[in-house]
Amino acid sequence: MLEIRPAESEEDIAAFLSIRGAVDPDFPMTREAFDAERTTPGRLGVLAVLDGEPAGGAFVERQYGDPTSTTAGVSVRVLEPFRRRGIGSKLLERVARHAKGFGGVEMYAVARTEAVDLIAFYSAHGFTEVGRMQDVALSTADVDLVADAPPGIEIVALGDREELEAGMYAVAQQAEADVPAARPAEAAPFPYWRRRYLGPLAIRELSFAALEGEDVVGYAILGRDDSGEVGHWMTGVRRDRRGRGIATALKRAQIAGARDVGIETLRTQNDLANTAMRRVNEKLGYRPRLEWVHVAGPIAV
Repeated sequence: MLEIRPAESEEDIAAFLSIRGAVDPDFPMTREAFDAERTTPGRLGVLAVLDGEPAGGAFVERQYGDPTSTTAGVSVRVLEPFRRRGIGSKLLERVARHAKGFGGVEMYAVARTEAVDLIAFYSAHGFTEVGRMQDVALSTADVDLVADAPPGIEIVALGDREELEAGMYAVAQQAEADVPAARPAEAAPFPYWRRRYLGPLAIRELSFAALEGEDVVGYAILGRDDSGEVGHWMTGVRRDRRGRGIATALKRAQIAGARDVGIETLRTQNDLANTAMRRVNEKLGYRPRLEWVHVAGPIAV
């Protein structure tokens, strides 16, 4: 007998996290990430139990944490011994019903290029490829960080300086809209943008703002992802201040800060079409690690 139920009890949460770690050991989900993401608009995590044994898990949420988004970000994982029994389909059906309930009109998912079973699963359910992201990593010990901020620009740590957040958000409204991506994003309303980028997993001491006088003209946020790895979440510069090396200066400040506190590796992702930021990362010493396939499909329930 197959049961699909919300992952709410301590036992079910542990099983959910164990499944994700077993299916993709390089990118597990930490308990800290699970708890932090429970507040994301539209979030639901479910566990599939077959004859008393945890067999798979899935989650869904409004994409980018935007409470108005009609795109549902989904993720389905099934343990290898339980595959090809329809469990993944039942999980997808369950989260699709939830997405339809909050007004979702399409589903969006990601998979590593080598995850052929997962890509085939999404394809069989009507998903098609809409883009790819390059995942790169940097050894902080290998970077030459001798570089000054551009003239007239001061790089400051965010830390507990909440007064910088509104200026960062103003830059984000331009920067996020300009990022080449399969699904271009717009900054969500400030409270939700803040929850997404400056929530519990953000590392405020290693996130920075670029100031010109008292004006925020750029920002860079560092945080921990689902697996606990530290990476660049978003780097943005005001349109009229681009091309001056501000993004590079912000990232150098993050790398230096990370190295000082013992963080040995940083990672980030960029859409393959985002050549400008990929060029910045390459010059800093980031090297390709893998690619993620982004797929989108209908909510067919």
